Amino acid sequence: MKKKKIGALLALSILTTNTPIIYPQLTYAYTKEQYIELKNLDGSIFGLAVIDFPEEIVDGQTFDLEIIINADLAGLNDGHADNAGVDISLNGASITKSGNVLYPLNFDNRNEQGVTNYHFYLIDNEYTYQEDDTVEVNFTFRESSNIKSSYKGEINLNGKKGPSTATVSEGLKISTNIINAVVGENQQIAITLENTADAKIESGELTIELDDEDHSDGIKINRDEISFPSIRAGQTITVYTTLNIDEDVTRGIHNLIISANDEDNVSAIVPVKVDSNFTPASFEITTENTTNFEEDTPKQININFKNIGQISAKNVKVELIQTNSVYIMDGSNVKYLDNIEPQTSQNLGVLIQVNDVEDSSNIPLQLKISYIDDLGKTQEDTQYIYLTTLKKDVDKAEITIDNIVEPSQTLLTDTPFNVSFDVFAPDELENVKINVIAPEGIIPKSKNLFNVVTGAQNNYSVTFQALDTTETSTYPIEIKADYTLNDELVTYSQYATVSIENEEEAKKSEIIINNIVGPSGTLTSDDTFNVSFDVFAPDGAEKVKVNVISPEGIIPKSQNLFTINEIAKGATNHYNVAFQALDTVETSTYPIEIKAEYNLNDEDIIYSQYSTVNIENHDELKKAEITIDKIVEPKGILLADVPFNISFNVSAPDGAENVKVSVISPEKIVPKSKNLFVINKLAAGASNKYVVTFQALDTITTSTYPIEIKAEYNLNDEDITYSQYATVSVENEVKDDEDENKGGTPKVIIGEYKIDPVVVQAGEEFSLDIGFFNTHKDKTVSNFKANLTITEQGEDNTGSVFTPVGGSNTFYIDEMDPGETVYKTIRMYTIPSADPKTYELTMKMEYEDEDGDPIIASEFLGIPVEQVTKLDVADISVEQIEVGMEGDLTAQIFNKGKTIISNVEITTTSVDENFDIFDNKQIVGKLEIGAVEYYEPTIIANEAGMLKGQINIEYEDVTGKIHNIVEEFDFEVLEAYVEEDFFPEEDFFPEPELEEEPEEEKVDVKPQLVGIFFGFSISALITKFLYARKKKKLMALGEDDED
Repeated sequence: MKKKKIGALLALSILTTNTPIIYPQLTYAYTKEQYIELKNLDGSIFGLAVIDFPEEIVDGQTFDLEIIINADLAGLNDGHADNAGVDISLNGASITKSGNVLYPLNFDNRNEQGVTNYHFYLIDNEYTYQEDDTVEVNFTFRESSNIKSSYKGEINLNGKKGPSTATVSEGLKISTNIINAVVGENQQIAITLENTADAKIESGELTIELDDEDHSDGIKINRDEISFPSIRAGQTITVYTTLNIDEDVTRGIHNLIISANDEDNVSAIVPVKVDSNFTPASFEITTENTTNFEEDTPKQININFKNIGQISAKNVKVELIQTNSVYIMDGSNVKYLDNIEPQTSQNLGVLIQVNDVEDSSNIPLQLKISYIDDLGKTQEDTQYIYLTTLKKDVDKAEITIDNIVEPSQTLLTDTPFNVSFDVFAPDELENVKINVIAPEGIIPKSKNLFNVVTGAQNNYSVTFQALDTTETSTYPIEIKADYTLNDELVTYSQYATVSIENEEEAKKSEIIINNIVGPSGTLTSDDTFNVSFDVFAPDGAEKVKVNVISPEGIIPKSQNLFTINEIAKGATNHYNVAFQALDTVETSTYPIEIKAEYNLNDEDIIYSQYSTVNIENHDELKKAEITIDKIVEPKGILLADVPFNISFNVSAPDGAENVKVSVISPEKIVPKSKNLFVINKLAAGASNKYVVTFQALDTITTSTYPIEIKAEYNLNDEDITYSQYATVSVENEVKDDEDENKGGTPKVIIGEYKIDPVVVQAGEEFSLDIGFFNTHKDKTVSNFKANLTITEQGEDNTGSVFTPVGGSNTFYIDEMDPGETVYKTIRMYTIPSADPKTYELTMKMEYEDEDGDPIIASEFLGIPVEQVTKLDVADISVEQIEVGMEGDLTAQIFNKGKTIISNVEITTTSVDENFDIFDNKQIVGKLEIGAVEYYEPTIIANEAGMLKGQINIEYEDVTGKIHNIVEEFDFEVLEAYVEEDFFPEEDFFPEPELEEEPEEEKVDVKPQLVGIFFGFSISALITKFLYARKKKKLMALGEDDED
């Protein structure tokens, strides 16, 4: 209602019988046609009526219509207003109302002196303007039931009429979601029609047909022609039809074509995804004759494959994976079976021989099974059978060599190292000798031949050393046992390994990526920029691939992959790549990776350097969403009436305000503490912890229940609702007993489940162990089938968050006894784009009681997922320095993962404590995704040569877990330049032969010559030092010029 205009009417003049009409000057404009003069029966004017409406009205528009009356009651005929009133009705083609609308207003009683009063009458209702642009208004004034005045007038709406109608091609938009249907059932389809034009669309007709009737045979459209009414501008309506899906319809996608008024350009293709409610093919494997295997003795086994699903498995292929212990003796290890129909079996006979038999061991034999399903897709499954071996006789006793300890790091030549091990020889062995044998180039430095005492545990250690002629490689150290058993000579060996590096080996130097020039300053989105660099090969290189890789949101605008067949020795190749930042990229600093891949010294090398670019997106000032993590839920099964806690943390990377957190339990689980939290303000980076206590009522039934943790807040002008889940398993024996006494049905729940690892990493596999528990004390269940449903999609609908690996998501248990728990394991893969949170999975179960009656139930599981955290150290360099001089160490620290990293601490240590570090520790509070941090301490070397150091980084991931990484580096330090041996040897200057003179007159020339030589030497030293400094500065200036 536009009540603000009422105040303006107070400026109206008092109107009496003898006062001429005056149109007041209001703050908003009215035309004369918008006033209606109110008159008595004798024609005298006693008031005004004003009608207000929008300045422009188009056909079909809904708007507010206001009628305001200003009247002087003293102007009525008898000057009294006892029980006076006004009746107003609105008619006319321009108003869509059924019949006349009566709006009565009773004035207050007045005294007989006829005191003048002002009365304002306001009507505010929505009407739809259609054709005419006038409103007919009827006013009737009365005192009690006597009519005092009646007036009918028209007021011009002065509207601007828009187009009367629009065609379907001009504005009709047809849309619907993908339809998921199941064979043998009916499926309703909702079709949305939106008028995007500025005028209404007349009524019409939709036609619905199948795109390929042969492919979609068995799908019937109940209403293939649907009439729709006229649709106002901006209006959206929904119409419906139903599909009948026959049981024989082919599974897969079937397209419907929906068109309006038979116009081809107004149509939509709606995919209908038809699925089967049958259990997919799945194999239950049983075996015969798989025990009592003897070494080197072939034996026929039988493997039975039963299809326990409801869909045929076609073209079944079985691959038996051979190992060092198991061999297939009757041809290929790949076998083929005929199609296996549901609930039928086929037998496969295989001749197998086992070797290296342990005492009474079970040897696994892996079966890889593949088949074609009813969609024509290849499905795969992996299962194991086990072959049991006979226990060896006493005469097969063997020596054991174990607990071998070998060098864990790469050793330099001439460095001694030890190999230690334990030996146990049974009493049945004779003449037991151990010889520890090294390959050529590695020699023993201690005793390496031993006589072994039988019947006891023996420990040995041998010292070796690699000669300086040994090549860089990994070498085996053989631990060889020779002994006699049952008059037979037996030889048995185990091995240790050692990695040797020969620094004197002639090796090619690695290629170098340098002179990297990236953009300076901060760029905006949609800007283009260049990254240029040189590739230098000191000793030449061949088949080098250089790839310049930008992060998501930054795209190359020129060639960014270079294949170099050959780089000549000492040659430099120059490259330049253009990039552009899209308008979707977020404000941040991004790394541009320059990656070289090649082979050097028979080793595949991957070497990367980085440039960085600062991008600012003026349209993007968005805060990150809050997270709910560190959820702690009860373990195991709880009894009814026992309180339990659910705890969790709420954190906001960029802060949040007015956050409402609700912890919602299902029916019959009630909160025993506060479960609604309103957070007025959550500081950036802060984390709040909450604990809620619940209790299951004694009327609850045994099952697993979800607890929803829901956050509601506004982020970036958008209302956000975000939920995480915990689960609790509740057992109620009393309620179950009552149900049993009443003839209740048995119930199967998820008694427990375990996830390995406990927190799943996005992009990695994990194992899920589930224990199905028959809670009934007396009744058995059978034909148990459970299907694990994963409905949540990854980012940008990249597929289901979890995917089974090497099997299906369906479990089958033939029979479960009362109180029995049966464990099943499934291996699953998490897509890399999964958001870090807890995902709720539904376990749909079907089984039968002892009478064969079907039972359907559902349970819930929570799977916590965290994103990959990856920190990378790149471009470590130390400027060339001399002993005692300062030098700068530079390194770049990149967050290349998909989560924010916090509390980063960077330090450097000297491996051999031969250099000092200043400005060492650097703390970074938060490192955003894709961000780079520069680390630049100062070092002073204490000795010359190749010095080794390491950069140590400690940081926290989003879960608060602390990680440590170490990146090693080395650099060369030169000797400090000092001229040595200034002074010549004693006999460098021969004694001159002089005539004998009096002793006091002899002149010794040697000190003079030494002084002259010393002066020249000092001059040469200063000259050389100054020249070295000048040369170093010139080289530095030259490098700056090149940059």
